[in-house]
Amino acid sequence: MLRRKAILFTFVTILFSGLNNPALACDPDCPPCYYWDGDSCEINDFLDRGGHVDGDCGYCQVCLNGTCTDDDSVGNGADACDFDTLGCQTCQRGSCQDDDSECSTHPDGHRCIDDVCSCITYSDCDDRQNCESSTCADCKEWDDGDAIKNPSDNALLTASDDTPDLCQTITISAAAFEDKDHWIEGPSSTESSPDPSDSLTYESWDPGGDGEWNPAPSSTSSTASWRSPKTGSQTISVTIDDTPEAEDGECVETAATTDRDDNSKDASVSVTVGLPAGCSDCIGPPAPITATAPATVDCDICEEGAWGAFNPVGPPSFTYAAGTDLCYEEGKWFSHLTSFDCPVKICYACPDAPANTYCEGDVAAMTEEEACAHLANFPNNPVQTGDISASNYCYDATVAHEDAHMNINFKQNSLQPEVDILAAWFGNNPIDVDCDVTSSHNCSTAVTAAFDDSVTTEAQARANAVASTYEGEDETEANEAGLAVYQAIRDALDVKCTTN
Repeated sequence: MLRRKAILFTFVTILFSGLNNPALACDPDCPPCYYWDGDSCEINDFLDRGGHVDGDCGYCQVCLNGTCTDDDSVGNGADACDFDTLGCQTCQRGSCQDDDSECSTHPDGHRCIDDVCSCITYSDCDDRQNCESSTCADCKEWDDGDAIKNPSDNALLTASDDTPDLCQTITISAAAFEDKDHWIEGPSSTESSPDPSDSLTYESWDPGGDGEWNPAPSSTSSTASWRSPKTGSQTISVTIDDTPEAEDGECVETAATTDRDDNSKDASVSVTVGLPAGCSDCIGPPAPITATAPATVDCDICEEGAWGAFNPVGPPSFTYAAGTDLCYEEGKWFSHLTSFDCPVKICYACPDAPANTYCEGDVAAMTEEEACAHLANFPNNPVQTGDISASNYCYDATVAHEDAHMNINFKQNSLQPEVDILAAWFGNNPIDVDCDVTSSHNCSTAVTAAFDDSVTTEAQARANAVASTYEGEDETEANEAGLAVYQAIRDALDVKCTTN
């Protein structure tokens, strides 16, 4: 208890003694450029230089005769305005003002703005620098780097098959092409590696003269599906162009070139289209077809009183080339007629024909008298139609007569012209190679039921024409053929009759 009282007494004593001792009390406030000397405020012009003590005077002021007085020289050595190391203000007319001369360590053109050395445009900065927010910042000077190219072959597209068959779809690819770009960044002159690669577009895909797309290619796709309905060498091409990507960090405020856009590149590839295995090209025109008329001897066709008879009976039959016998030319398969037959019936000895007397071969065995006697049966020279009778009948003359009906009237004058028309029809009606029609891709499948129907229709039309053009009643050529036989008999008789 006594100890506590002693401590309290000591504290109170010290407290009251301080009230009577100026050294222990707070100094009173003095005006700027004055200080408290313990008894009063006294002038001290050296106390405040540049306002660095208690803010007595402003920056760029000094105490002179107890008054804050402007002095621009303060900032020249005492960095009165340098609030930080980046400051560019100096004392001017008693206050800190921006001073462009303080930016001499920066590139030409920098100005002091709000105590910061600032650029105004890119021209205030070094090469490959933009002026961003009044500060020079490195930027990228882009160029087109490497040209658009195929590293393996600068102008070559690729084909999945360079010897395709007719209408075989193959893939044409420009995927190997690339467009590597690069840049120089900042004042350094070191180029970046050629990277990244710009996106490419594929314009003006050209399938070549005979080729076609399947389907049409896209300008954004590096591949295209191609086929051709014609054989031979064909060149497929495309124009490749770049779509420059964003020029990240580019020097947008610069007189220097900054352009990633390359020149377009033309690329192509050649392929040779061939025929499917087993098919062949056309070599010259097909051989002409001679119509035939297979004859059956049938005397039931004889009319009353007739010595001989001929009658086309039909129906005609024909064959034409198909399968590997077709030939190819200029995108078409050609067939051709291989045969045309029209059956006929013929009779050389009708029931009403006379008995045979003498033919030319029989004259040699005759006596002169017999020859002279038989010569009387041919009153006219040359022999006339009216000379022919049962008394001088010769079987050979009937054969010649009916054969003339078959070979001249029918086959030569009626049937063959229509067969020639049918043969020409094949040349005018080839089968087009159509890549959208699968059967037409190959000679082995090109002839379809539809084509066969067309041939049959045309052949029937030709047969109908034969029926309408055959003039069975025309006896001119047949009579001439028969009379020639009789004339030969008369000539032989005449010689025999005057020989002896």
